[in-house]
Amino acid sequence: MTRTTLKPASAMRPAGRGLYVGECVRAERDGSKWRAEVRMRDVGVPMGASTSIFEFDPSGDWISIGTYQRLSTIEAAHRALSEGTGFYRREHNSDLGYVPGRVIGADELQAALVDQGLVEAPPAP
Repeated sequence: MTRTTLKPASAMRPAGRGLYVGECVRAERDGSKWRAEVRMRDVGVPMGASTSIFEFDPSGDWISIGTYQRLSTIEAAHRALSEGTGFYRREHNSDLGYVPGRVIGADELQAALVDQGLVEAPPAP
């Protein structure tokens, strides 16, 4: 049996066999990986739109952010989301084909919002 331990500053605590929970993040064992969820809201809501991009919201809905090999990777993703340096973009199709869901930075957020027609592209230098 493999034992998983987290640093004391972890946002998640053991809550049963194969389950770790926190106020805004949770992980459940799914075979050899961990399925993760974080409380978030759609970034388009304040603009009256719906997108495939989510930002951290402690009172938001539980949104799946995918499966991960290690709990520490979930912790890092949660940290980026909760600090506002990361956003979650759900899986989607682009001109190049299928793109899996992932945590993105502010630069990718701007490009994604332009692609979805929610904001205008910044002027060229």
